[in-house]
Amino acid sequence: VGDQTMTRGNLAIKNAEEDNKQIHLFIKESAQEYYYQGVFVLVEYTYEDDIGADGNIRKEYKFRLRRV
Repeated sequence: VGDQTMTRGNLAIKNAEEDNKQIHLFIKESAQEYYYQGVFVLVEYTYEDDIGADGNIRKEYKFRLRRV
């Protein structure tokens, strides 16, 4: 709910390369099931309108990643 900010996880993804960190991607299937997808690098990101959990329009970061 509300616009996303460039903090915490979003900031970590944005700065991963300059901080010499790897991005490990997991897909959540259910509350107990996560599937590891591998190591990725950030290609680009945008800040776009999308629909929040409350049904209202909000700004969200969209990260385009590439598998290493």
